[in-house]
Amino acid sequence: MPGFIVTAVGSARIQGDVSSARMEAENEARRRLAAFLKTKIYSIAKNLDRQAGDLLRPSSLTSLVENETITLEVVQATLVGTVPLEYYTDWENDTVYVLMGLASQKFIQSFRHLVERHLDEMLPKREGAKLQDLDKMKERARKKLDQLLNQEVKRHEKS
Repeated sequence: MPGFIVTAVGSARIQGDVSSARMEAENEARRRLAAFLKTKIYSIAKNLDRQAGDLLRPSSLTSLVENETITLEVVQATLVGTVPLEYYTDWENDTVYVLMGLASQKFIQSFRHLVERHLDEMLPKREGAKLQDLDKMKERARKKLDQLLNQEVKRHEKS
């Protein structure tokens, strides 16, 4: 779906009012999105590591997202960007369905924030490098990672 990196459907039985069932269905959809994101974040990090070449230490991004706390932090920050796209109420079965989407830009923003916070530890060590050289290296790494991340998002939006 254009503009969204992933969508998920949640459902809930109507056991009172419809708005409570909608909220429960949204929470179920968010849980499904979170499960997707955990695996997708690792997959994207592994791909970015492979394509970043010598701009980063080998496997530095993959190692970073293997940390469960960091992955959960990214997932939680990203899930804030989920939006309900469509509701459907099946009155025969007393069930509410919701289609939730995760905006691509919200995902990119969360991933970029993660990279920015940890960029220093992901860069290769350069003994005796001047501050100016390190800043140039950081900027090159940022640009390359942005480019690769945008490619990943476009690929997922098409599928």
